[in-house]
Amino acid sequence: MQRRPVILLELLIGFVLAAILLSFLFSSFRHVADLGQKVHKAKTVLHQRAITKLRLTQLFAHLQLEEDKSFYFAPHEESFSDALFFKTDHGLDPNPDFCGPLKVAIYLNKKKELCLCLAAKTTKRTEVLLKGAETLSFSFFNEETKEWEPTWEADHFPSLFKLQVNKEVTFAFMLPDASPA
Repeated sequence: MQRRPVILLELLIGFVLAAILLSFLFSSFRHVADLGQKVHKAKTVLHQRAITKLRLTQLFAHLQLEEDKSFYFAPHEESFSDALFFKTDHGLDPNPDFCGPLKVAIYLNKKKELCLCLAAKTTKRTEVLLKGAETLSFSFFNEETKEWEPTWEADHFPSLFKLQVNKEVTFAFMLPDASPA
């Protein structure tokens, strides 16, 4: 039996088929790599939101409401809108200046970051909680009307508080049952 030589056309067809298969393979690898990057980005965003939720929960759980102006809105020097100010027992911190009762402000800075400012007796510390925050709004639950309102009555503190960033990220907190002195 005599072997027939491979002609150039057959070789060319083989290379084209191999190239087509490799292009499908590489495009699927690229698609998987892109999905991996999207999943990593989503995990990073969710992780940052979870850390923000834990940090704010820690602060609101130890809210101190015994003074008249212990939970209020006012302008903040680093913000272009009002900030929420309150007093909390910060507990332990590596820096002794930030242990115990502190004044705290939550605001949106000019770099579009949700910030937390801790004010001790002699110094301040600012923590960036979330980046890319376009809007910030606060709401309080009115137990009589069963609706969220942008303000609360001065004679009592709301039991529920909602902080909303960019209309898509909402954090809700139960406030301690206390009345201002």
